[in-house]
Amino acid sequence: VSTSEWTTGMDERPKTASPGIGLRNPTASFVVPCYRLADFLADCVQSILRQTYEDFEVIIMDDCSPDQTGSVARALEVDSRVRYIRNENNLGHLRNFNKGISLARGQYIWLISADDRLRSREVLSRYLQAMESAPTIGFAFCPVISIRDGKESELVPWSYHGDQDIIFNEHKFLRRLIKGNCVAAPAVLARKECYGKSLFPLDLTNTGDWFLWAVFSMHYDVAYFAEPMVNYRWHDNQMTNWFVNEQPLLHAENNLLCLWHMMKYAQRTGLVSAAKECAESLARSAAHYIVAAEDGRRGSLDYSTIRSFVGRYGTDETDRKSVV
Repeated sequence: VSTSEWTTGMDERPKTASPGIGLRNPTASFVVPCYRLADFLADCVQSILRQTYEDFEVIIMDDCSPDQTGSVARALEVDSRVRYIRNENNLGHLRNFNKGISLARGQYIWLISADDRLRSREVLSRYLQAMESAPTIGFAFCPVISIRDGKESELVPWSYHGDQDIIFNEHKFLRRLIKGNCVAAPAVLARKECYGKSLFPLDLTNTGDWFLWAVFSMHYDVAYFAEPMVNYRWHDNQMTNWFVNEQPLLHAENNLLCLWHMMKYAQRTGLVSAAKECAESLARSAAHYIVAAEDGRRGSLDYSTIRSFVGRYGTDETDRKSVV
């Protein structure tokens, strides 16, 4: 389905508002979690404030950053759409995400880390135009282009799903997600009601977004825009790099645990076929880690570790047999 078909019967683009208008109940909320990212915060927020669609709020969630986040954020509050919130205690990234989501007043929520940015002034308008014309769409996203050393670099390949705008329905996108995470978190605008299905699970330290996209896809259609309208920044303090490089075993186990949670959620939701596909993907991933461990590859889980994992999380014999 093309974007032109999404807008059939619409005479105009979504409404806009001048800064300061509609903040009691803005259409969209940008939640910007920030911890030790003061150097990037202004670039991120300014990219949001430049959007052609103006009826939104920006909530900067400072998780007790020890850098200059506070002074940067307070300077950005000159725009009345920006709210700066500093936690009394460090909550950790997942609780900070969930707190920001709970404070959002918009009908739509965009969670974007302070080190990422929007590269198109039209992206919010385009997302909302599609989602307001098709209530079955739970979230919209696009591919992302990486930033390295302050300059745009390559298209992130796993975020790319073709050169045509499309609406994925009938759980078609869920099947892609079961095979692996293929959505870049900073590129997602979701309906607030999606987060009523689930917030970030606290035990999924680096795969919570993957789990959420799968949960949302179990209940809603998904809109994909082919144009890369968001930047994903690579740098030394990036959280994903830290998990992959400093905590590879935790990263590997989180991948398995995410699939496990997806399987159990699908079972509770009555999606038998999806639950089976999750179990098969989980078994393949476990086998991959075991083979990699036998080859001595870093960040792999051996057979005994997999058995221990299943013992901790398996609730019945059927679940356990689905993996080992």
